[in-house]
Amino acid sequence: IKSGIATTKGLRDFDGVRLARNMDSNKDFLILIGSKDELLDLALEQKLADALPRANLQIIEDAGHMLINDRPAELVEQIRDFLDD
Repeated sequence: IKSGIATTKGLRDFDGVRLARNMDSNKDFLILIGSKDELLDLALEQKLADALPRANLQIIEDAGHMLINDRPAELVEQIRDFLDD
């Protein structure tokens, strides 16, 4: 099983590169964000993904911050795909 599903709630104040230095870059990471998320910044999530060599950034269309409420089927599919790889 892959580990390191990254949740980035509350990370707006952090630099993605600095944050990535504190994470185990030998692990696979799944970073999920809704295309309509008003709490998290997609640019920060992209920086975090770029700084982690094994990160997989997925944008769930038409979802806000609460992915499980907005697009539950897509969220589950993304997580299953990540864990199956």
